[in-house]
Amino acid sequence: MGNSWKNLHQSICLVLCFFCCLNFLGAQNAQEVNIRGGLPNFFHKIQNGEPITIGYLGGSITRAEGYRILSADWLKEEYDNPNVSGINAGIGGTGSPLGVFRIQEGVLDNNPDLVFIEFAVNDGSPSNTSTIEKAMEGMVRQIWNDDPTTEICFIYTVKDDFLTDLQNDTYPTAAAAHDAVGAHYNIPSIHLGLEVAKMAERGELIFEKSNGVDGDGYDENGNLVFSKDGVHPTLAGHGLY
Repeated sequence: MGNSWKNLHQSICLVLCFFCCLNFLGAQNAQEVNIRGGLPNFFHKIQNGEPITIGYLGGSITRAEGYRILSADWLKEEYDNPNVSGINAGIGGTGSPLGVFRIQEGVLDNNPDLVFIEFAVNDGSPSNTSTIEKAMEGMVRQIWNDDPTTEICFIYTVKDDFLTDLQNDTYPTAAAAHDAVGAHYNIPSIHLGLEVAKMAERGELIFEKSNGVDGDGYDENGNLVFSKDGVHPTLAGHGLY
């Protein structure tokens, strides 16, 4: 009887450990928003009219005159606070392994109140996620070592070969790795591309079209075209983000 209960206890512990590991590895269904610890310091400041600096760290999607500017402008209007400024720390073709080395000079030296980190597309679909997990964790530690009150939000974008995963409510590999770090540190995350993928599946937009698209991102039939190359959003695509 004693050995049976001991074996049962060990089996239960192994099962619980297995499911805990799945959670850390981001095996949960893709969520558009994971609130987690939220951004209480940031919202306290912006609601009280204090000057706000937002660091936007990422690749070419962040570098573009798109969601970065639109989101900062929205915050100014929504919270009636004109003192919101953004740091453009986007560099095309770069992922989190470079971001971890440039975050100090590119973002933290400007004393941000909030840092958005966007590298899911450029981190791609690695076979070994250890490097990007370490890079994401390294950025988190640098931010909070610089100022523990600075808040962080991970954001994930989409490209053509991520569509199937997102339409099946599953994070692509890089976003899953990022979100495992986010879950561990209680950092909120937003998947900007999840609804885009669902809209493409429902036929509510054209995900990729290279010809016949105007400067705003609409084709000759008035359809919203998200991207001309399957990665970089049109102006309308950035508006969805």
